[in-house]
Amino acid sequence: MPTFAALSKFLDQDTIPPKTLQRDMEDVMRKFTEIATTEKLRFGFSTIPQKVAPVEFVYIGQFLLRLPCSYDS
Repeated sequence: MPTFAALSKFLDQDTIPPKTLQRDMEDVMRKFTEIATTEKLRFGFSTIPQKVAPVEFVYIGQFLLRLPCSYDS
C-alpha cells in the first residue's frame, strides 16, 4: 500500500525505474487518458470540481493496473 512516506521516498530516488515498472506506468497512464477522453467515461474528469489528492491518484492507478478493465470504450 502506498503511503505518503513511501511515495516520497520513491519519487526522491535518483535511479531509473526497471523496464517492467516503466511499462506498467505507461499502461496506467494510457488507461487514465482513455477514461478522461471517452465521452461516456470522463464524468470524473469533467464534472466533479474537487481535485484528487496525489495519494488518491496513486491508488486509482493501482486499481487500473491490478484490476481488469470492464468497460467498453
